[in-house]
Amino acid sequence: MQFTSIYTNQPINTDDYLACFVDEYTGEVKEDRRVLEKRVRKLWFRSTMPKAVIHSDVKLSCQQLNAETPPEPSALAYVQILDESGAVLAENWSLRKAITAGSETPFEYYTEAAVNSAVDRCLIDLGFVVPEELEKSPVPAQPSQQQQAIADIEALIDSEGGKERPQPSVPSYDKTTPVDEIMKTMDAATARTIVFENGKYKGQTVGAVYESTKDNNGFSGKLKWFADNYRTNNILVAACIIVNKS
Repeated sequence: MQFTSIYTNQPINTDDYLACFVDEYTGEVKEDRRVLEKRVRKLWFRSTMPKAVIHSDVKLSCQQLNAETPPEPSALAYVQILDESGAVLAENWSLRKAITAGSETPFEYYTEAAVNSAVDRCLIDLGFVVPEELEKSPVPAQPSQQQQAIADIEALIDSEGGKERPQPSVPSYDKTTPVDEIMKTMDAATARTIVFENGKYKGQTVGAVYESTKDNNGFSGKLKWFADNYRTNNILVAACIIVNKS
């Protein structure tokens, strides 16, 4: 299958970007299954639907299953793909833990991994799949460990204060929107969930970076530096300003 890249105007053959399926929970490599690389699937989507918008909302939690085990940080990402009018085309969830099964080493980019996985699932729901991915797809007889974890977190969110969980709002801005315009609609809670896409803090949220770098007066010099110097993502700049002032 081929598509033309929106960025280079060159044909891309998806057969060149197939890899062995790796179970994201156990790490098991399954040689008999092939999957398309996430970055190529996303490029395919961007090239086919350039006006569509990807909206993500991340909720961080730190649950302790019992008194004998340490708390387990995790990120639950909810992603919507919207058309240019704001109508929802696809939506999906993904959960990632900071410590993966069988490993005691924290996974630094678990927040980014949750978002990327949820985006990939949305794109699959929209039909951005290749025939090889549809072969030998096992159907679980019961809910997976991740599905059960998501259900548990959703129940926890829904029960907080007896309030109904609000639906994610549709953003009226993108990375190129002027910072002052973004700040008119972005609230502090949303600003704290914005994720750094590269550099030292790649995969971490603005809120997490603020908490780890703020001084005794509640001011983060790191966020100020990003607000003053970052030029490729105005959403991140606005979020840094808002969190530093909140």
